[in-house]
Amino acid sequence: MAEVSNTADVPAREGAAAGVVLTVFGAKGGIGKSTIATNLATAITGRTDHSVLIIDLDTRFGDIAIMMDIDAPVTLADLASNIDTLDRQTFRNALTEHESGVYVLSAPKHPREWRSMSPDQLRLVVQMAARLFDYVILDTPGALNDVVSMAVEEATQLILVTSLDMSSIKDSAYVLDLLQSEGYPDRRLLLVVNNVNQNHTLSAEDVERVLLRNVDWQIPYDARVVRTSQIGLPVVVAKPKSPSSRSLVALAGHLTGNVSMIEEARKTGFLRWLPRRLGFGGAAAE
Repeated sequence: MAEVSNTADVPAREGAAAGVVLTVFGAKGGIGKSTIATNLATAITGRTDHSVLIIDLDTRFGDIAIMMDIDAPVTLADLASNIDTLDRQTFRNALTEHESGVYVLSAPKHPREWRSMSPDQLRLVVQMAARLFDYVILDTPGALNDVVSMAVEEATQLILVTSLDMSSIKDSAYVLDLLQSEGYPDRRLLLVVNNVNQNHTLSAEDVERVLLRNVDWQIPYDARVVRTSQIGLPVVVAKPKSPSSRSLVALAGHLTGNVSMIEEARKTGFLRWLPRRLGFGGAAAE
């Protein structure tokens, strides 16, 4: 069992500007959204002095606590149901700290508890979290519902994940059309291809042709990702030199504007294809 603690020693940010909200979303399940969310959180915490909270908004499965091998006695449902009277100290006390330093607010233990929470309550939870942490990462389900809509609206940066299979690409095309029709700012959107299977016939270039949009990032297939998640450690901690780990660390560097994290991966050759238009900026730099 990974070492955890419920503590009031979360870095306080009272009076500070709201932190960056990174929403990880994809319209299909099984494409690695939770893996990306946990690894980004761990990479940012481990390689910067930023405080990070990951909130599990997956209304279907809610696997963050399992993936990080933690027992979270207080869940999102407990906080959301009392958000109107919740103070910052109580909020901090309710969080669970992973051994990596990432703080976690886990999904409800029972699916029926989602019915007791409204999107407005969840929005207030996210907004309070952003006042207390530098980065708040929202893990979402492979579906379109009111919770996802809230998470997309609150995002400083939306990380739209697709895999190299036609059903995922088709669903991503639908999401992109929907976002465009709603006037969602393109600068807040990052399209990420996650290679969750080594047996595929499509490429990132194929994705671009179908979606009529540039792929911003690609995470290589790595069997070690699954093995490390089974022991409660994100791959960026358990296997820091693996291809997927270097790519995820560099992605975290891009999102935080941390040049050294990107350069570390660039020196290994993993970022040869990175579009020049991305530069070294990130959500925090905008």
